[in-house]
Amino acid sequence: MIETTCIGAYPKPVYVELPDWFKNPEGLDTADTTLLWRAALASMGGDAEAIISRGVEEVIQDQVAAGIDVPTDGHVPREHYSH
Repeated sequence: MIETTCIGAYPKPVYVELPDWFKNPEGLDTADTTLLWRAALASMGGDAEAIISRGVEEVIQDQVAAGIDVPTDGHVPREHYSH
């Protein structure tokens, strides 16, 4: 049996307002590639952890419903897989 998984960045739910690194308007090679992410995290305030956890749960449930054997967090808490 071959098991399936999801690798890479799964689409973030719209309410997880963390930017994706590769969509940075200044391009990929900025001096501070995490600046937009840190600002977005701060804008979520004290609810940031709960919002991100809810997003992770949603993408895991989506993968389970699709029959994925080894679901992942889909990189929801991160802006890019390299971070």
